[in-house]
Amino acid sequence: TIKKASQKEVAIAQSEMAEEPKKEETEEVKEEPKKEVAIAEAVTEESVNQGQLVEKLNKVLKSNLEGTGQLFASLSAQYGIDPYLAVAIVLHETGCSWTCSAAVRNHNNVGGMYSGGSLMHFNSLNEGIEGYMRNLKTGYYDKGWTTAETIGPHYAASSTWVSKINYYIEKIKNA
Repeated sequence: TIKKASQKEVAIAQSEMAEEPKKEETEEVKEEPKKEVAIAEAVTEESVNQGQLVEKLNKVLKSNLEGTGQLFASLSAQYGIDPYLAVAIVLHETGCSWTCSAAVRNHNNVGGMYSGGSLMHFNSLNEGIEGYMRNLKTGYYDKGWTTAETIGPHYAASSTWVSKINYYIEKIKNA
């Protein structure tokens, strides 16, 4: 059975997605590139700016997820999640390197998330991505599980899951 995300779950995802306050008009624009590099370095431990990160993500996200790199990058920065890890899990679990799974195509569910034993349904792809990223943050990152190696034992029964996720991480970094 398919379970549609409750209004409460959607409201929580939307409230957590509230935009940062607008910059004061007196703030200098030249500080923004430094912020982008700092965000990317803090989240990915690499010296890439937000634009380069989005480009890498967009190169590997195909099918229904084509062009969603900016959303993944922004949510990664907001939640303090490694965007390479987040997208690697999505690519492995959904097949969106080629053709996305039915969970993505029919339910906007990019994380294969279940609630009460039923696959969750999201009204839009953006809501599905937001829900997945929030789940990764609260279900794994907040518990200190921040790498494929630490997430794997709690997420996947497969002994090859970690190596497959690390394969996708390298694929994204080299895109």
